[in-house]
Amino acid sequence: MSESHSVYIGAPVEQVFNWFKDPRNWLTLNPTSREEITQSHVTPEGVGTFHVWKMRPAPGVQFEIFGVFTEFVANKRIVDKWSMALEGTETYTFDAEGSGTRVTLSRRRQSVWRLGALDKLVDRAERREDHRALERLKALMESSGQRATAAG
Repeated sequence: MSESHSVYIGAPVEQVFNWFKDPRNWLTLNPTSREEITQSHVTPEGVGTFHVWKMRPAPGVQFEIFGVFTEFVANKRIVDKWSMALEGTETYTFDAEGSGTRVTLSRRRQSVWRLGALDKLVDRAERREDHRALERLKALMESSGQRATAAG
């Protein structure tokens, strides 16, 4: 199933893109104790940047997600291919809009078992998470004087 979400951010595209190109920053967009990045490597050229997430969606349930940037166009687009019990692709598009940036997240995912009911359940949960993450990105980028950097 495919779906897209978009938000306008009152900050230059270069600022938003430079923050977003490091997956270690993404934890800021979904601040729960249920997720952590256990490994990551940011390449100078962008393509090949990878990240490994550990998620705990419920007590006693834990899984890992592996993601890698398969396409990287500076200040324009990042395609992040990832896999786990669900597999999918996320495309982040950055467009200059006036003095700000329009960030669009397009997501295509499917369970490895190809179970339609599971896919719909995940879509519902992910839709809410996507909206919250984009709103947090907007707030972070527009906050006065704050320039987020990668977690050390």
